[in-house]
Amino acid sequence: MTEENKRRCREEIEKGGWHKLGIIEPDPSPLLWDKEVEIIYEDMDGQPCRCNAIYVHDAFSSNYFRATDGVANGNRMCGVVAYRELKED
Repeated sequence: MTEENKRRCREEIEKGGWHKLGIIEPDPSPLLWDKEVEIIYEDMDGQPCRCNAIYVHDAFSSNYFRATDGVANGNRMCGVVAYRELKED
């Protein structure tokens, strides 16, 4: 990710409600297992992107995010930078 993209990500995360995955805050709580959240991730081209994902609890391997919308729909997500719970309307 370029320095400009990293700066944009930091600005977005600082707006509030985001948890930095594996950096400062721990992995998502078991309370989020199988719930949909919003994520910021780094795509294959090193660009920051956003989508919704389900935090999947897999008893046989590590927990992970699976995209539920956007171009990554259905994919197991890697390069996740931050996550936040979806806002209730």
